[in-house]
Amino acid sequence: MVSRTKNPVPFAAWEPDKAKISGAVREAKGVISSAGRYVPLLDLTAYHANARMPDTCIGAGSFYSASNAIKIMLASASSIYHLVNRVPVDISKSGGYTASRDWVWDFEQFGDYVVAVGRGVAPQVYQLGVSSLFGDLPGSPPQADCVFRVKNQLVLGSGRTLSWSAFNDITTWTPDTALQSGTTDLDQNGGRIVAGVGGELGMVFQERSISRMTYVGPPTTWVIDQIEDRRGAMGPHAVTKYGRHAFYVSEDGFWVFDGVVSRPIGANRIDKWFLDRLNYPYRHRISTAFDSQTKTIRVAFPSSGSTLPNELLIYSIPDDRWTHDEITTQVLFDMPREGVSIDDTAGITALFGTANIDELAVSLDSPSWSEQRRRAAAVAADGTISVFEGAARAARIDIGDAEVMPGRMGYVSEVWPVLDATPASVTVTPLSRSKTLSDTQTVHTGSVMQSDGHCPVRVDARYLSARVEIAAGTSWTEASGMHWDGEPSGQR
Repeated sequence: MVSRTKNPVPFAAWEPDKAKISGAVREAKGVISSAGRYVPLLDLTAYHANARMPDTCIGAGSFYSASNAIKIMLASASSIYHLVNRVPVDISKSGGYTASRDWVWDFEQFGDYVVAVGRGVAPQVYQLGVSSLFGDLPGSPPQADCVFRVKNQLVLGSGRTLSWSAFNDITTWTPDTALQSGTTDLDQNGGRIVAGVGGELGMVFQERSISRMTYVGPPTTWVIDQIEDRRGAMGPHAVTKYGRHAFYVSEDGFWVFDGVVSRPIGANRIDKWFLDRLNYPYRHRISTAFDSQTKTIRVAFPSSGSTLPNELLIYSIPDDRWTHDEITTQVLFDMPREGVSIDDTAGITALFGTANIDELAVSLDSPSWSEQRRRAAAVAADGTISVFEGAARAARIDIGDAEVMPGRMGYVSEVWPVLDATPASVTVTPLSRSKTLSDTQTVHTGSVMQSDGHCPVRVDARYLSARVEIAAGTSWTEASGMHWDGEPSGQR
């Protein structure tokens, strides 16, 4: 009697740093990990037909006015813009700027004020609901590479120097114990200050260290403790906050810092893959963004030969799993979804099922008209301001090598993907190794899924892998794994 096996293979985590036969998925491209399975990664689509930056974007942020109105700002080396009806409008100070193109603009909100800093430029300020243009921040603040707010004070970082404003006053910068403004130099072994994260505590990221700012009041104002040594952030946008944690990209991979200790989230999984690919001289182009709907952190980085970020990593916070794709962007950022206005007929219909005001059972000041969820967005390679809400990207999942029949050669005739895509859009390509893992992997002819859900194959191998591909634009919701029918070779 022929001994047959039906081998179930769930789609495990994508961990390219692990061994070929570890069980890890060898490729997870064009997908997002969600609740232990893979779902589509949506493509970038233009935020508006005319939402295009006239020059390379090197900074972006979104802010709320006191009336809860959303203000989205972006910056190039020469100008700062905000979106009016989703189209960039220049709001630079008269004469514009000559900020360094080899760094970024950094934005922070302090009450009704938005402060922007760029290397080589005096800090800029814009009052929401009042200003028409940015202008120099009063009080002679120092030029800075990064800006962030901690409790009731604004903090600037430049070189190794950390400066903070007077208490609840961003226009006073001369050190004054009574006013609680001040300045200090951080440890030179840590390198330049590249980023900061605020909140109840301040997290200061240098190139090679992380410090914590704790408010103690006058005369000291802040106690600054170095928490991490020989580990910092790769660049000014390589840090993003979610909750009380800061996600960051360091010289040795991916970490999460809670103000007390850093936890690795890429070690022995993707850190080596990433560091081998990174175009290191352009590490300052790394940017990160949080997407609330998918609960993911997106990381854009330039790989070898590219000066713009041309690869995208996606980290699922609930799943603690990674995926990736190849998408060229200028910068990533996150922004709120815009609420629906009374003139937006399509939006009203989508929310309430009708655009007839007389039929609506909600008041005009109802929360139903507003949005709070933050989504990942990007400035695409051509300068188009875009959101990840297009059609599904082409998906590819490669399982790791597994033995067909433990200890001997095996034959496989069918592979059954476990997913809900239209069969005609799914292709399975077997990949095999004859005797040992050192054998060159043979890529066999791919097979389109049949209407009953199986893909016919003919493979004799000791070690078998399989590549599942779903065509771009396909409507699907999940891919969980596959199974194959195997038997000892020579017994079919």
